[in-house]
Amino acid sequence: MSAEPTIRAGAIVGILEALRAAGVDADGLFREVGLDAAAIALDPELTIPLRGFVALLELAAIRMGAPRLGLRVGLAHAPSALGVLGYVLVHSPDLGTAVKNLQRFVGAHQQGASLTIEEAGDEVRVGYRILDPSIQPRVQDAELTIGVGVALYRGLCGASFRAREVWLEHGAPDDDAEHRELLGCPVRFGMPTNAVVLDRDSMRQPTRAPDPALLPILERHASRILEERARASSLAEQVRAAAAERLRDGVPSALDLARPLGMSEATLRRRLEDEGTSFRAELDAARQALALRYMADLGLTISEVAFLCGYSDGTAFHRAFKRWTGDTPKGWRATAAAGT
Repeated sequence: MSAEPTIRAGAIVGILEALRAAGVDADGLFREVGLDAAAIALDPELTIPLRGFVALLELAAIRMGAPRLGLRVGLAHAPSALGVLGYVLVHSPDLGTAVKNLQRFVGAHQQGASLTIEEAGDEVRVGYRILDPSIQPRVQDAELTIGVGVALYRGLCGASFRAREVWLEHGAPDDDAEHRELLGCPVRFGMPTNAVVLDRDSMRQPTRAPDPALLPILERHASRILEERARASSLAEQVRAAAAERLRDGVPSALDLARPLGMSEATLRRRLEDEGTSFRAELDAARQALALRYMADLGLTISEVAFLCGYSDGTAFHRAFKRWTGDTPKGWRATAAAGT
């Protein structure tokens, strides 16, 4: 069963409108990445491949000569552009609940991404990162998503709302003045994730017009969408992709991966068992795939490869690699070099 991550077509409507306003052949550009502009314009609830979405954003920015296209379109997003997820956020009673609901239901809008909430001192970092490291470049996606986040918080709490700072995983442009002006806060580049950093106290700030009677209805609808999306993809592949992305920061636990996927650790383990696998097996598979990829890079030492795969002990990596390939890391590299 394919686990190709998808995103609601509504996420790209703003890009389609920007292309047409600029006189760019939007239909042709969409076709270049395998998307149908007419179908997307008619039905924002369609799901499209995340990879195609990211590729379109990058291509659109180039064709329009607009390096901040994603950020500007994101900041223009209304909550309704997120479908039922946006309405869940609007009717959450306060910003803290809205942020938790964003993490809980983000899968109703987009798959294949990690959305994290990290508390550190007097700040809360709401982080976003695409899980598949092969989806590159993704500057426009990162900036669009951060723009959507900032626009959401302003929409929920008032136009005067300000983030403490913004993090972006890509490198800094020659001049970041436009970023700072549009986002209204300091911006840090080359960070481990994309994030909107909020004051912890702001989590108690009430939203502008919540309807407590409507919220549970919307939550049930969002939950049904999550269940439908889950049935349409392999959790095992999602776990492998998430584990591969996180291994550079240490070995993730089942709980570490369950939270961004919107489920408890017990649910994650049970669903993996239903698919005939386990968390341990998928973590091992992620390490194996990473190890083979890194071992092909002769610029990395074997010790560095071991570390990047989450092994602090070279002996443990040696044993695992021999189990995966039938050869030692050194022997595998020698064989690979002889074959080139």
